[in-house]
Amino acid sequence: MWTLGCLPCLPRPAKRCLEEAVAEVWCRVLGLPDKSIQLCDNFVELGGESLLALRACASLRYLLGKAEEDDGEDGEFGHVSGAFAVSELLRATDLGAYCAALRRSGHDLPGGTCPSTFTGAEPRPRQLELENARREVGFGPLHAAAQSNAVETVQLLLERRARATAVEPGAQMTAMHYAAMCKDSGALELLLASKAPVTVRDARGQSLVHAAARSGSVQCLRLLLAQGGRKVLEWSDRWARSAVHWAVLNGHPEALELLLAARANPRPKAITAHQMAKRTHLTQEQPLDLAQRVHGKESQLARILRLALEEEEDEPLDADKAQYMMTLSQGGLDRLALWELRTRLSAKRVKREQCRIFFATDCLPAAVASLKSAEKVCAVVLRADGQRLADVLQGPDPLAQVAAWIAEAPGWARAVGLWRRFNEGEGEGALSFKITCRRSGSRFAALSSQNLAVAAAARLQAALGWRPQVRRPDLEVRILVSDSDLLVDLPLLFQAALKSGGSEICCAGMSAPVAWAMARSAELQVGDRVLDPMCGKAVILVEAAVSWPQCHFLGCDLDAAQLVGAAQNAQLLAAHSATHLAGAGRVELLHGDAARLPLADGAVDVLICDIPFGRQYGTIEGCRESLYKAIFREFHRVVDARKGRLVLISSLEQEPYVLAAAGFQVQEGRCPGAEPHAWRCHARRELKLGFLDARLLVLHRPGDDGGEVPEVAKRLWWETSAGRGDWASLKVSERPPMQRTRGREI
Repeated sequence: MWTLGCLPCLPRPAKRCLEEAVAEVWCRVLGLPDKSIQLCDNFVELGGESLLALRACASLRYLLGKAEEDDGEDGEFGHVSGAFAVSELLRATDLGAYCAALRRSGHDLPGGTCPSTFTGAEPRPRQLELENARREVGFGPLHAAAQSNAVETVQLLLERRARATAVEPGAQMTAMHYAAMCKDSGALELLLASKAPVTVRDARGQSLVHAAARSGSVQCLRLLLAQGGRKVLEWSDRWARSAVHWAVLNGHPEALELLLAARANPRPKAITAHQMAKRTHLTQEQPLDLAQRVHGKESQLARILRLALEEEEDEPLDADKAQYMMTLSQGGLDRLALWELRTRLSAKRVKREQCRIFFATDCLPAAVASLKSAEKVCAVVLRADGQRLADVLQGPDPLAQVAAWIAEAPGWARAVGLWRRFNEGEGEGALSFKITCRRSGSRFAALSSQNLAVAAAARLQAALGWRPQVRRPDLEVRILVSDSDLLVDLPLLFQAALKSGGSEICCAGMSAPVAWAMARSAELQVGDRVLDPMCGKAVILVEAAVSWPQCHFLGCDLDAAQLVGAAQNAQLLAAHSATHLAGAGRVELLHGDAARLPLADGAVDVLICDIPFGRQYGTIEGCRESLYKAIFREFHRVVDARKGRLVLISSLEQEPYVLAAAGFQVQEGRCPGAEPHAWRCHARRELKLGFLDARLLVLHRPGDDGGEVPEVAKRLWWETSAGRGDWASLKVSERPPMQRTRGREI
């Protein structure tokens, strides 16, 4: 059961024309049956919130002849002025009080007539049956129970397998959205306890935190922030509005303070004008501007935001606490980067902006160089938003003005001092430099990156006495211009480890993370001899050589075309090792057949192989009948019988035949001629290779478990609880320290 509206315990006063017109608009906006709204009904209690209130106010303004038909296309978000302001409707105690406020402001229907007459509404029953909820209001029973915070009903529906993520028509809100707008968090706790995700959004891009902030539900906000962490705080909807915007617009100071205490950004990062135009006709506003326009400059909300912005202002940085910027070497390293900064460097003012992370620390250069997640670490000279850059460009000579602004930035002394510190006091005389300028986006298309680099170089040469040098300069100055900001920095450190996965590997083959995971499963030791008898383009061996350089790697393949790609990758590794990674693993290649390997008995310690599935090479039947038997005879011969390890990838359908060829008793039986108990199956892991279901098998020697095969696992023994999602973080943990940028080829 659920309750809608107020109790019909008193006689209903007769409605007048204005009340009928307002009630009709409310019914249409809220999706309620016609003539179902009474004078004592409250807009918010009927399910209204700021977005619906904005539509209702705009409709009434047009209906009462106070606006043009397209006046709702206002460029300011949430702006319907005077008595038609959203805040006035949300504050009104009931329909009668709202209509009285409209009349006091001089808004009434002309001549006391109504555009659509109807008789007074019949008294509404106190309770509606849940089975009629969809017919009555257009959403399901769980939506209705969640909206009324009927905890017992929500529990009953969940036990009957009601889906918490089911969406209603129109805005596609879930029951969790309605529960998040309740003052009490009981229903929301039940829905989240049913393993419903806290990350759901509706058709407008609004999250549960948006819904709780709109309604001012402090209890639900606390619950959501505890469940979802900081990541949900910065989410924006289709209007590029965060939860802070909605708490401000709807006038909820307590919810705003809670969001700011949870480190929500009081000045969310703006998107480009082009991106905004694709989403909506509205212009962007910062929360403080919104608070001052809707609630007044001296309102409590405006004071809270001004105080938060003052606390966020960067205080002057000491020389030993300079500001850095680091870029991540690949996706999926955000959590590792934040953990490293806060745990290892005790970094302050950590702020992530897209692919960059800004931070301040007083740690020694060696500690900064030990960061595993970073691709590059730079000293920040100048940071400015796009509006400041646009203001500088307003003068008669924009290029010269921007160059002068960059050259006269106060951050040069601190950044250069930091560069000397990282280079151990070298370069006390005149330094050589090169400017690299990159521009992205269309906002500053008139600003030529090449011309800006030339103009800035001339200014810096005159101001600092540096000498321009194109090849191998002492330091590089980067000027990065985008639609939203300008960044000038000096690279200090870079990660010299070979990139793979399509960025530096010449000829791509197996997925780089999967190749690394296979090598990790082999638990390579110093001096191990590693063989891939069907190496293809040698991606597995290259990944292993980068992370475990003290081993010896040998690749073999029957396809000469594959070996050409493998040779290119091996040459790249050798060249990179000579430049950056002295002593890195060397990959040697052989042209040969995996069924007749030109190696002595027990010649290798580890064999890693992505064996054929019968799809790209050979046939499924051919693999089962002959190939697997032949290659396992060789594997058994060439792998060390005392401590050998074997890591394989097989398709799901071929796995029983692979295990049978290895000598394990499976449903298909042991292969004739297979060596029984030659291997011990250490682990089996399920794996997705694109759309193919596969298995990763880890076999050890000597075999001493009677040929038993363990159950398939979702994670291997060395993985974290995040499974495959943390492979990138675990992989970079094997990297060497970053190197100094001075004198490198740019």
